[in-house]
Amino acid sequence: FSQKDSRISGLNLGFNTPDAKETVLNNRKHLFQSYGIDSETVVFCNQVHGINVEEVTSPGFIDSTDGLITSEKNLGLCILVADCAAILFHDKESGFIGALHAGWRGTHGRILPKALEMLQEKGSSLKEINFFISPCISLAKFEVGNEVADEFPEIVVNRTDFEKPHIDIRKMLLLQLQEFGIQQDQIEVNNQCTFEDENNFYSFRREGKQSGRLMAFIQLI
Repeated sequence: FSQKDSRISGLNLGFNTPDAKETVLNNRKHLFQSYGIDSETVVFCNQVHGINVEEVTSPGFIDSTDGLITSEKNLGLCILVADCAAILFHDKESGFIGALHAGWRGTHGRILPKALEMLQEKGSSLKEINFFISPCISLAKFEVGNEVADEFPEIVVNRTDFEKPHIDIRKMLLLQLQEFGIQQDQIEVNNQCTFEDENNFYSFRREGKQSGRLMAFIQLI
């Protein structure tokens, strides 16, 4: 999972930002080279805050998709975020890896359960999957309207400590994993808040349309 880098103009990795396309391409090249990855062997998707998950077998660009899975070696899956959670996972049993983009819409729409159901259809028992949930906006900073809060179970909504409701995306994702019997030792969660830590993370809530994008990346070698 990438972080901002003051040495190279913040290391913005998203095209839907004020930075020039050439700058973003150079940033992506720098990131991939630092991990020894060929930038021609990765998959990006046009994220729309939806729940579509695609199985991919070759590099390229997938339209209207917020989740990618593959069992192909040396094929990198990329997700861009700036407050939403990125979820990466590896199934040691089936050989599948995945990358999901989960903001409140994708989380509410159950993109994570959808991906798990796809893996089950491919024969996974889910017992051998390791998950990573990236830094994202925290409950303390994620203010929403009642119309959004009402869509979530009250266990992930705080209506008492703030002027308006706040929701906990991380907690909702963990609850969804628990539904499938995923154990705590299968899950790694980074609890850093993208909104609060402006030195290391971009945040759309904090910066608006000027915000850059962070990248979550996974590849089976």
